[in-house]
Amino acid sequence: MEQVKLNKIGADIEVLKIAVKEIQEYLMEDELEVSGEVIAEIRESRKRPAKEFISHEDMKKEFE
Repeated sequence: MEQVKLNKIGADIEVLKIAVKEIQEYLMEDELEVSGEVIAEIRESRKRPAKEFISHEDMKKEFE
């Protein structure tokens, strides 16, 4: 098994830092807008009783 060197890990972390910074800059360039359709769906869902929704546990069971 090859031994991992700390300077290799450090270099990988630096590459990841650059990538994360680029992603952050990309996300900040465009103003993200929520469409009217999505807003309407959110408003409709808030009117529904909580008992109509599927629980997190039931959803997890569905995908096991």
